[in-house]
Formats: sequence, structure tokens, C-alpha cells
Amino acid sequence: MSQIHWTISYLRKKHPLLSITLYNLIPCCNNCNHKKKEYDSSVESISFFNPYLDEGNSKWLKIEAISITNQSLDISYAFNEAAFDNEKQRNVFKVTCKELDLLSRYACRSIEFILNQKKNIQKFCTKQTEVGNYFGIMLKQLPQDDFWKTQLCRYIAENETAQETIFKYCNIANRWFFCESSMPGPGYKESLDNYLNFVGNNEEKYIYFLSDVEFKQKIVCISNDVEGVLLKDETNFSVFVPGLIDFSDCEDADFYIFNSHGCTGNSYKYEGCKHGVLVLKKNLSQIPAKAML
Repeated sequence: MSQIHWTISYLRKKHPLLSITLYNLIPCCNNCNHKKKEYDSSVESISFFNPYLDEGNSKWLKIEAISITNQSLDISYAFNEAAFDNEKQRNVFKVTCKELDLLSRYACRSIEFILNQKKNIQKFCTKQTEVGNYFGIMLKQLPQDDFWKTQLCRYIAENETAQETIFKYCNIANRWFFCESSMPGPGYKESLDNYLNFVGNNEEKYIYFLSDVEFKQKIVCISNDVEGVLLKDETNFSVFVPGLIDFSDCEDADFYIFNSHGCTGNSYKYEGCKHGVLVLKKNLSQIPAKAML
């Protein structure tokens, strides 16, 4: 929590004298304080969890599933009933979880957390098992009382299905290949295989992402074997991109198109991607490779 606020078990408007007594104050974040709203412990039989007065339980939260739906990441948390032997303790945690809407809020925070890790995952993970190692290392660095985040990292580190999902979602299947020095663009009619030889690539894909180690120079190569290629007068280019491919970090990349004769010799700039259709526009500021030969 970036900022600590104090919520009250008894409502101030109903119990003005009790509302500011120390035993009635519970540390919480601004969002939890807002979610509490009209919940009044003087009326309800169960109060919220108080970290100073109530016994803790680090296993009360668990992840139910991580999946991809319509190219969006879904992370669902659940209340872990099996973590409690004490019914009273279980009820306190359950009420707190329900009234503060913690499960859905943690799910949103988790998706945001994965998005923030996306570029590092793309950079350091070249296969599914490395995703597990990545989150295993992160788990060791987290404070153990950061429950939603530790549960997320532990789940991914130990669950192969979750690793596969994160692997796909972060588009590691079309990951950036990093080269030690700057890269020249492909020559006119140079074959895609020949151009990719210097990065040691031997995977059969339709779209290839290349970058220098500092991620400053980016080159994207697209084969016309990809579905729905539409190239009009070598100025505008659009293509239907199947699968989970994210071009959000390609705005400053140079795109090159390869057909059966090799590279067209023109570079293109990213214009946008909507409903799986990638739109590119010819880079008029660059001298075509054909003219330089």
C-alpha cells in the first residue's frame, strides 16, 4: 500500500464518540476505506480483520486460474476455505474479503503487474520453463505479507499451464531477437532466410522481431506467407495477424516485407492494429534499398 489510511469498524455518524478510539481504527489503503462504505460492526456479527488484534493467515488467498479469453488475460483469485481450522478466523477473513471486494481488485492488480513485467519477460525468457524461473526469482524478492503478489508469482513458478499462458500472452512466441550491434536493413530482393541467418534463427514463423541489445533499433520482418497480406502500390500495407501478437512496442520499428522474390526494398512504419489487422505505411523519409544498390 502506497499510503496508509484508517478505516473504522463503527460508523462515525452513528457512534461519534467510539469512531476515533484506537481499538476502532484499522490501517488500510484508500481503496479499502472507500469499499467499506456503510459496513457497521456494531450491527453486523463479524468485524473486519485487524492485523493488530486478529491472528493472521498467509494462506487465505489462492489463485483459481490464469487463462486467455479473446486475447485478454484473465486471472481469478479465490478464498481458500481449506486454510482455516478456526471457524471464527475464517469468517473474519471471509467477510473482509467479500465486503472489500478483494478478489476482483487483486485480479485487476495482477493483470497490471504482468503487463508491467511484459518487456522483461520477453527479453529474458526464451522458452516456457524460463517463465517459471523468472517468477520463482521474483517470489524470493517479494515481502511475504504481499499476499496477492506472492500467490501470483508462486502459482506461475509452480504451474506449467500458467507458464504456458503467460508465455503466450507476453508474445514470447514472436519474441525479440537481440543482436550485439546495430543491424542493417535487408537488401532489395534479399531472402528472408538469408537475412535472418546472422541472428541464428531457425524457427518457422511469419513475423520476426529483431533489436539491438539496448532495444533502441527495432526491425520487424514479415513474410507474405502470413494470412491476408494486402500490399497496394508499395505505399500502404495491411495484414491479418493470427494469434497473440502485440505491436504496442513497435511504434518506432522499421517493418520490411518479404515476398517470393525476397525483400521489397521498402521500409514501413506502424500505423495501428485493430481486430487483428496490422496497418503499415511506407517510410517516405528513408531511401529505398533498391535505389542504394
